[in-house]
Amino acid sequence: PQPHEANYLKLDSSKSKSKLDWHPRWQLAQALSNTLSWYHAWKRGQEMAATSLTQIREYEAAIRA
Repeated sequence: PQPHEANYLKLDSSKSKSKLDWHPRWQLAQALSNTLSWYHAWKRGQEMAATSLTQIREYEAAIRA
């Protein structure tokens, strides 16, 4: 038996904020919505490279806005 990795995973952007002056471009609701859309597309057997690239372009547009 191996320890479950979920006990060790954490999302912490504080270092990115302090070292790179990074900040999120999407609100939590938008990020969660896009994550769910990606998984729904995957479950439907859609072309995931195209799905991912579309979401990357949407994120890039948010950066420029």
